[in-house]
Amino acid sequence: MRPSLNCTLAGAIIPQIYIADLGDFFSFGVMAISFEVLGSGSKGNCYLLRTPESNILIDVGFSGRTIVLLLERHGLSIDDIHAIFITHEHNDHCNGIRGLRKLKDVIFFANEKTAETINARMCKDINWVAFENERTFRFRDLEVTAFSLPHDAVDPVGYVFSLPNCCGTPSRRKICIITDLGYAPHGLAQYASGVDWLVIEANHDLRLLELDLKRPVYIKNRIRSKYGHLSNDAALSFISKNYSTRWKKITFVHLSSDCNNPEIIRNMLRKYNFPKSLEFEIADPLANGCNREACDQNSMSITAPTGA
Repeated sequence: MRPSLNCTLAGAIIPQIYIADLGDFFSFGVMAISFEVLGSGSKGNCYLLRTPESNILIDVGFSGRTIVLLLERHGLSIDDIHAIFITHEHNDHCNGIRGLRKLKDVIFFANEKTAETINARMCKDINWVAFENERTFRFRDLEVTAFSLPHDAVDPVGYVFSLPNCCGTPSRRKICIITDLGYAPHGLAQYASGVDWLVIEANHDLRLLELDLKRPVYIKNRIRSKYGHLSNDAALSFISKNYSTRWKKITFVHLSSDCNNPEIIRNMLRKYNFPKSLEFEIADPLANGCNREACDQNSMSITAPTGA
């Protein structure tokens, strides 16, 4: 893990900011939920959530072989994984299903539309458990709620994972994961505000996206549309307007490797007067622990991802 940076602005101390590297592990105090970025960016996304009784993956956007290697670097075997939760059917979030679907003891969770879309594309049977959005269900020691997000997929969701009565305390230790959305819809704050840890997309810098020469105009328009991806400005605006005193940590994910970088987000954070007790983490898209060739091997076409 790279050293934390403490910055001073007009006499105020800016909260700790980390740049996440492969192998980072975070948990605070008695909180028995940990969240680790195996890889995050336009080329692939995969996150590891651990509790006392559960090891789960949220999205598997790299090949199965690459995910096995990434887990090993975090001290786990693929056999240690109990379930895989899918947010939506874009390739950078479910590429690894083809290789991982043969695992007999792993359950795949998605809502019905997402599961049906992936099944139709793969023409394979997958060990799905379908859930209803906005309806809480239990998995091992976790309570899980999926909620709808505005993105150009069939039925994309974010997740709230809750560990009830953690460590004998009356409070619920919660993490909210919000990624792949074009804007923050009305009602999103109700899921994000009541958690200890917020994971949120900060996909692109508006200026860098506008100046980018690799992407045609129609792709840029998709990215910044209401069903595209959340910009740095939009992510920080949402956090500022809906700030919760319960938040202990915020992790920024799904950064574009071309149209964003952690330094830009660090500089933007200096404009806000968040309390110094609030910890920030930024997942570096260039520190995914796998090269492009490894991430693309055994790829399958689901739908074209709209990552910036």
